[in-house]
Amino acid sequence: MKIERKPYERKRNETDREWRLFVIYRDLDDFDRTLEKAAEYAGAAFEELELLYKKRGWRKRIDSWTVVQDRARRRATLKQIEAARERQILLGVNLQKVGGAALQKLADMLRQEPDATISTANVIKLIREGAALERVNLGEPETIIEERKGPDVDLSKLSLKQLRELREIKKGLGDEDED
Repeated sequence: MKIERKPYERKRNETDREWRLFVIYRDLDDFDRTLEKAAEYAGAAFEELELLYKKRGWRKRIDSWTVVQDRARRRATLKQIEAARERQILLGVNLQKVGGAALQKLADMLRQEPDATISTANVIKLIREGAALERVNLGEPETIIEERKGPDVDLSKLSLKQLRELREIKKGLGDEDED
């Protein structure tokens, strides 16, 4: 039975030194990974690492290693994003509950003391912010933008007279601000 090794794993006929040098090179930061730095860090000759780089296919091995590391980082990041999203949804729901309870308290107080002065602005803000937070984290847009689109007309094909007539029509419709 043949064991399939990943390109970044130790090769069967790789010596301890070759493996150690590869690991040093592999574990350097992606943006700082050079044979010069690895040689300096390992206390080895640059030429030795250059030879091993070619002989042992380090480029392919590093590319494979980078893909595996990137996948692991993306997976971890996605888990963190999902956990944050769940916390924010719960926070949004709780803000709405607090706002709703405060609104109920305000209504009860106003029934008992009609002259009481309580700012409803903060209560309404809590409800709005909570709803927005929940909506955004459920994947809905934070705001809805209405887009008005007229018929597809190629204005470049109209005569100057037709363009003037169109402008007059638009003015009559109250669209004077658009030219």
